[in-house]
Amino acid sequence: ANATAYLIQLMGKKVFTNPKPVDLIQRFIQLGTVGKNKNEIIMDFFGGSGTTAEAVLKQNKEDGGDRKFIFITLPEPLDDKTQAGKEAKGLGFETIADVARSRITKAIGVHSGVSTNQEDLFASSMGSSVDYGFRHFKLTPSNIKNWRGDIAMNVEELSNQLKLTETSENSDSTALDIVLEMV
Repeated sequence: ANATAYLIQLMGKKVFTNPKPVDLIQRFIQLGTVGKNKNEIIMDFFGGSGTTAEAVLKQNKEDGGDRKFIFITLPEPLDDKTQAGKEAKGLGFETIADVARSRITKAIGVHSGVSTNQEDLFASSMGSSVDYGFRHFKLTPSNIKNWRGDIAMNVEELSNQLKLTETSENSDSTALDIVLEMV
């Protein structure tokens, strides 16, 4: 099937130029995770529109696998000089990462049959052995104060540096925010 036509059907408009075909990427995943390897982690460092993430979801549904995906993309602004960029911005997206997050959420709805009204899906869908949840992280300033052990010339200065790490750099951050940042 035509990857662009499929993405238009899923998203409602042409939001990405030249997406990869889901079926092709799914076949690569199928070949690379046969037998007992159906619980592998698939990493996509150049995630683009989210095709690999959707292919993992689709393959898990088909063979009952428990593969996970780590999808990475920079918050690259959409190119409003292209038709796809203009249409994506018309839907309220500002970055390729925004498009991908929406696409993954919609793909979860397609492949799981569960509602995707929540902004992010954190839990497995009820009545399914396939985990359709995902977490979304954005690049933000650190919650952790900068450690400056290089300026500590004695025990007192070292102690002062340690005391600075007792509180977060951001007063709104939670303990979970700091733990997830460290992971």
